[in-house]
Amino acid sequence: SALGRMLGALGFSAVGEHRSKDVTRWTQGDINIVVNREPEGFASSFDLVHGASVCAIGVRVSDVDGALGRAKGLGIARFEQAVGPDELPLPGVRGVGGSLIHFIADGEQKTLWSHEFPTALADNPSKGLGLTRVDHIAQTMQYEEFLSWLLYYVALFDVAKTPQLEIADTLGLIQSQAVESPDKALRLTLNGSQAAQTL
Repeated sequence: SALGRMLGALGFSAVGEHRSKDVTRWTQGDINIVVNREPEGFASSFDLVHGASVCAIGVRVSDVDGALGRAKGLGIARFEQAVGPDELPLPGVRGVGGSLIHFIADGEQKTLWSHEFPTALADNPSKGLGLTRVDHIAQTMQYEEFLSWLLYYVALFDVAKTPQLEIADTLGLIQSQAVESPDKALRLTLNGSQAAQTL
C-alpha cells in the first residue's frame, strides 16, 4: 500500500490487475512497473532476502531465442517458473544478486500487457508528472563482483562501457561505471565498494 501511494504521488497510474496473481501494473509514459504482492514464488523469496526491491527487469530484444542462446553459450543460467492457466511464458536469465532479466520480443509488449493484465483499473489514467521513460537502472554489488557483472552485460548485450568513476562516500570509495546501448534505450550503472556501509 505504501509503495502504491508513492507511485501515485510520482504520477503513476494503476492500470491493470494480473489475470491470476496478486500483481498490479502501474504506468506513466512508456514506463511500466509491476508490483508483485504474491505470498509465494520468486518475487516473495527475493523480498525475504533483499527487502523491497526490483527483482526483475524486462528488456525488449529483436530475437528472444537468439538472446537465450547467447546467454546459454556464455554459461548464464536460464530462469523458468511454472506458468499458470492461460498465462504466457516469460523467458529470462539470472542477473545481479539473483535478480532476473526477462526477454520480451520487440513489438509484442502491448499484446503481452493486455493478455497478462486483462482487468483494467483505470479508464482514464493520470496524465502523470512528465516521466516518459527509464533513464537508467542502478545496481549495487560487492566490489569483488564488479568486473564480473560488467563483463556479463558487455558480453550478453550490445552495450558499450562509459569511463569508470570513483564516487566519494563518507564510509568508503564507490567504483561506478555505466554500460549503455547505442540508442541509450538500455543504460545500467554498476556500483561496487569494498565498504559494506556506504550510502
